[in-house]
Amino acid sequence: MKALEARFEPTPMFGMRLSADDQAEYQQLALEARSVLTAELGPLNDFSTQLMFAAGSSCGVGPSVADVKSTRAVIQAGLNEIGRKGARSPEQVRVGSLSATSRSDKSPYVAVSRIGELRGIPKTKWDTAKLVRLLEELNIAHANELCMATAMLVRAITDHVPPIFGRADFTEVANNLTGNKSLKRSLVW
Repeated sequence: MKALEARFEPTPMFGMRLSADDQAEYQQLALEARSVLTAELGPLNDFSTQLMFAAGSSCGVGPSVADVKSTRAVIQAGLNEIGRKGARSPEQVRVGSLSATSRSDKSPYVAVSRIGELRGIPKTKWDTAKLVRLLEELNIAHANELCMATAMLVRAITDHVPPIFGRADFTEVANNLTGNKSLKRSLVW
């Protein structure tokens, strides 16, 4: 990643930018780093989430020098945490600040793969960034056994989703479903 910082070239419209091949390498390195951080620190850790923001901030024109430096810094911070993790017991990690790296044996409330699918939806009429963040926080609250926060986040998510279906609330979404009645009943509170 550090080598990419020296390979920026001037462009007439966008300032210093990487070549297409270097941009592809940057994306590859960022994805591989995210995979390592997720494997070592858990699916919803602060470093993988920050890495997504750092690596995804280029607005379609390729990463800037600042993006590459930020990405490298997040990766280094994650590697530092992996090193520290080996020096602490699970109890010490759990007593610290609440995080998605909780040592809870619970599976996530919302599958990480589903959150990834939502994150990948193109931003046309609906921007799913807020919904994705709510789901990430729901998993963090659930992993840390924060029952009241979990319930409040579920309610916020329930209020956030119906407009995507062009409806005012979940009851209206359920009433407009086709299919068996048990599906409709399971969607209405």
